[in-house]
Amino acid sequence: MKYLLLTSLVASIFISGCIRVAHYNPNNKPHSNKTSKLTSASNKGTICAYKSSSDEIVVKYYPLSSNCISSSSIDWKLAGFDTNLQGTNLKIDSYALYKKNNSPIATADCGGAKIKIKKLKVPKTKTTLYWGDKKLADISNKNILCFKRVGDKIESVKPFR
Repeated sequence: MKYLLLTSLVASIFISGCIRVAHYNPNNKPHSNKTSKLTSASNKGTICAYKSSSDEIVVKYYPLSSNCISSSSIDWKLAGFDTNLQGTNLKIDSYALYKKNNSPIATADCGGAKIKIKKLKVPKTKTTLYWGDKKLADISNKNILCFKRVGDKIESVKPFR
């Protein structure tokens, strides 16, 4: 009985210690989601596209221009993109609404990246990709093309690995 009581006590101390470490705040400031402001992103982030077949295009949207962000660091309200295909022109309008968390601990996952993917049927010819009102490129093969908005400019970037 003493052994069982001692084991329970040690386990309790160990678990309590783990819980304290998980909520450790190095700045001794209380975590408050009320002080965190929402960030709105319209046609910002990174867009990638390629033709997966002669009549299908795959579009990927990375709201924070990354393919891996800890899920404990971002609180997503919404993220996604709309598509409008007119003839061979494909217009993308992306949107995101989120706030950064003040968590001092980052989980070892990529759940915070909020990547969105759509497959669309398109004409067998080339497809001209637009992001908002900006023309990005003609997509005609399986080569992945990626574009990142930096301020008011859009730059071609390497695909994420």
